[in-house]
Amino acid sequence: MLTTWTALVKPPKKRSNVKDLKTLNLCMKECDYNMNITKSEKKLINQAHNSLKEDLENQREAIEESKEVLKLSKKYIDSCVRQFRRDKRAFVYGKNPKTAHYIQDRG
Repeated sequence: MLTTWTALVKPPKKRSNVKDLKTLNLCMKECDYNMNITKSEKKLINQAHNSLKEDLENQREAIEESKEVLKLSKKYIDSCVRQFRRDKRAFVYGKNPKTAHYIQDRG
């Protein structure tokens, strides 16, 4: 049985019957009217929505800043670990003049 590519691809489903902005605005006004939402309540809802959006944006910025701080602290810790390992090797092999006599005295 032969099938074509167009037969396999289905068109996307329409989520609503809203076709343009004017229809959307009418639907929103009707919804507000049916729910008995006044203009002052709608204003309060919009203010709350905007403040939540601002809070979310501030949290995103804070997360980005904390990621940068975390990267810098990781680099600092890695450099401290490398320096500690260098000092440890120098101590064990007596390459540091201050500790060479300690190893010679013990060994």
